[in-house]
Amino acid sequence: MNRLLTSSLMLILTAGVGCGKQKGNEFSTTSYEQIYQLCSERHLDLGLSAPRYYQGCSEVSSDLTDVQNYYTCVSEESRKIASQRGPVAMGSISGSADASDIVAKSASASDILTNLRESGVDESDFIKVSESQIFVAKSASEIQVIEREGKTLTGTLNIGSQVAQTNSGFTGGRDVLPSPDRYYYSNKKPEMFISGDLLIVMRGSEVSYYRLKARKLPSRLSSQVWPGVIEQARLSGDNLILVSSESFETPSDTGFKLTGVSCDSVSRPLNKLDLQSRQATRVISISLKDFSDVSQAVVLGNKKIYMTPKSVYLYGSSSDWRSEGAQVTKLSLGADGRLGDVVHGKVRGRIKDVWALSELPSGELAVASSSGRLGNNTARNHFEIFTEKNSQLERVAQTDDYGANEDIRSVRFVGSIAYVVTFKNTDPLFAIDISSPRDPRILGELKIPGFSTYMHPLSETQLIGLGFDAIDLGNRAAIQGIQVSLFDTRQPTELSRTDVKIHERGSSTPATTDHRAFFMDQSESLFGFPFKEYNYTRQFDSQFSGALFYKVQGDQLSEEIRVTHEGLTSESCAQQGLPALPWWSGRSVSPEIERIFKLAGEIVTVSRSGVKSFRLAETLEVTEAVSWEADCR
Repeated sequence: MNRLLTSSLMLILTAGVGCGKQKGNEFSTTSYEQIYQLCSERHLDLGLSAPRYYQGCSEVSSDLTDVQNYYTCVSEESRKIASQRGPVAMGSISGSADASDIVAKSASASDILTNLRESGVDESDFIKVSESQIFVAKSASEIQVIEREGKTLTGTLNIGSQVAQTNSGFTGGRDVLPSPDRYYYSNKKPEMFISGDLLIVMRGSEVSYYRLKARKLPSRLSSQVWPGVIEQARLSGDNLILVSSESFETPSDTGFKLTGVSCDSVSRPLNKLDLQSRQATRVISISLKDFSDVSQAVVLGNKKIYMTPKSVYLYGSSSDWRSEGAQVTKLSLGADGRLGDVVHGKVRGRIKDVWALSELPSGELAVASSSGRLGNNTARNHFEIFTEKNSQLERVAQTDDYGANEDIRSVRFVGSIAYVVTFKNTDPLFAIDISSPRDPRILGELKIPGFSTYMHPLSETQLIGLGFDAIDLGNRAAIQGIQVSLFDTRQPTELSRTDVKIHERGSSTPATTDHRAFFMDQSESLFGFPFKEYNYTRQFDSQFSGALFYKVQGDQLSEEIRVTHEGLTSESCAQQGLPALPWWSGRSVSPEIERIFKLAGEIVTVSRSGVKSFRLAETLEVTEAVSWEADCR
């Protein structure tokens, strides 16, 4: 166990930018922005030009105290403003915050499976497909196994009680689980991968490996348990990458209560706010050829992951306009799966989601970000290019000449063009030329009502936008229903929208915030997504729940095709309540259809209570179906 936990263990903390010298004690009360700046300079400035390692736990504790004092300072000075001025308008922020189809190793080349961020990097999901079977997480402890041929139910794979470990390492061998007192329990459904003849199941802090068997339930091989809780996972070739998080307390003289982490092994940040979450993020690379072949890196701070076959990027993502300057950490990933060199960088704004980053073919990292806030003319958007130099991600080019007084709602990199949607009252779509990474240039801009939160290329000349319609009300916008746009991108300098479909206010789809829910069949010019439609004026009377498809014909979106799981959906799923508010958050998941695939030439829709397959003709004709009793709560 000790060898595993210390193998290639790298302890790092991403570096920020210092706030300058401390100023006087008197605060100007002209704006809240000045309060944040001045409190930062009083309590957060390190006066360093480069990171260094902590010199013991007392120094870590001192920095944590400074973070607390910063928030106390902000609170006290903000109250002074409130007492002097009365209520202050903070501005109106409307709308939603937050292409490659990849074929799993064990699936047929004619299949279209999960829609992924990066070609060659699979993402975990609660629904997975192998060459002969479909796996659907029914609950925290059960996975339904369905035969692809005939859509018959093979049975239920019982994976045991849901567990999540707080500390400590590894368990191997057949059907071995550590004692229950080493865990806390949750009801989160497991997520999975398929790799060759392996089914990989992740839940809490446990990773379990199963051997796939034709027309039978998988057999369990072994389990591993890792510190913290597994938050995200990726699979590239034979390398499984886990990102786990665990909380840490103010360290004592004996160090952190984190496995393998000592205070003097942690790099001190230039921005102490990196410590505010008191979260340790552990990146774990596991070889599927030898489960004991492991390398790790630990970063203090809560991070998200963008990964390519060669690199792992951890980044901060926040919708809080005060969280300016997102941290980015890059770890190289060798062909053998070993985590290599670590480099740090900092973008000028906050990163909306994983689509806002892209590793370019020439090795640079492109990042789109937003700073400031809507409502007070401080919102700005940035597009920056970084290259690795001297153990840092060094900015080599940038442009800020787009979307002033708006913020970013979606980004899509297609070849040498980055498409960026910004929004406040209308939806500008920008095309940015990155063919010369050292000289990114704005090529074109298109302003239309509403905004897209997800974009997907249909071809080299057409782009699908999925988001929401909106009504311009001057200093704010009223969000309406789902909006599907078809853009002509043949001339990036003259972008145009050739067609648009707008659905009723209250309609929603998880695909606006989760790209895994979006389906694209480029060979048929067909795309679809799970879809709910409610009558907003009638207290959300349900009108439709299922999946919605569009076929693109020339420069037009054809009449929509709708399918449901009517007759398959369990009672608990069918009676699922009203959509989460605000409905445009994307958290309102269809109780019927959650994922869409193309398997052996047919469209397959999957929910937590059934599977249906359809033959594509003028409409979608049902060919096979299977269902089971499921709990959608």
